[in-house]
Amino acid sequence: MTPQTTSTLMRPRIAVGDQATSASVRRLIAWTHMQRDILMSPQGAWGRLTETVLNTLLDSEMDLHLGYRRGRHVAKANDNERNGYRLKPLETDVGHLVLRMPRDRKGTFQPQIIRKRLRQLDNTQDLVLPLMAHGLSAGEAAACISEAYNVDVSEELVKAFRDKLADEITYWRNSRLHNTYPAIFVDVLHRRHSAVNKTFLMTVAFSKTGHHNVLGIWATDNDEYRMRQWRSKLMELKERGLTDVPIVLHNTFRGMSEIAKQVWKTTNPQTCTSHLYQKTTLVTGLF
Repeated sequence: MTPQTTSTLMRPRIAVGDQATSASVRRLIAWTHMQRDILMSPQGAWGRLTETVLNTLLDSEMDLHLGYRRGRHVAKANDNERNGYRLKPLETDVGHLVLRMPRDRKGTFQPQIIRKRLRQLDNTQDLVLPLMAHGLSAGEAAACISEAYNVDVSEELVKAFRDKLADEITYWRNSRLHNTYPAIFVDVLHRRHSAVNKTFLMTVAFSKTGHHNVLGIWATDNDEYRMRQWRSKLMELKERGLTDVPIVLHNTFRGMSEIAKQVWKTTNPQTCTSHLYQKTTLVTGLF
């Protein structure tokens, strides 16, 4: 897992420093908007993240089906075993993906979400966010996915998925950050389920060289203390080394500008309109 991806488009000239100009902000927003379709494509960062999550989920389901992880030599509960992969084309909301569908000798493997005959999978963020967010238990993630896709996802499956990516996730959540980025996006995404009522907070940084870096994805409670939680997450970024952010772009949630100013005293908070903003914080991935 690498937290940065580079766009091949021409990069904007962004003023860096305390006196970032309005023109710089407008260039940054326009640049992000132009890149959205590319970054949301299968070759873009979010598309690659989605593909990685789906493939890892399929492998995790096979582990539970057989009772052991691939590559581990343990006593098997039955005489069934892995039988390689087949390529599975899948249309998603990020475009056309080609997944690696694991096979077993007996042909009894039946994945729950990415079914063998499934050709279209929408709303992939409802799968990616619960699996990757910090602060959401395996049981809560399983409940979110189960309700979103109308399937019975077990807590054991979420644990198996996270175990496969444990080293990469740990590195991503704890690695030292650059001390400055010209701008970061802060987005708040509500996901209301009958069993779990959580808000996902996402922060995405743009570097001067055009790299896109997802700094964090957190699940926070929808209560009167949520603003305090959001501030603590941004403070976490500062404690990891991000001490200078000239521009903080955020959606229209009340109080976010004040929170940004509390964390980075000299920052210039800017409110993005939702039609530009809603997908731009989902266009960059971790891989």
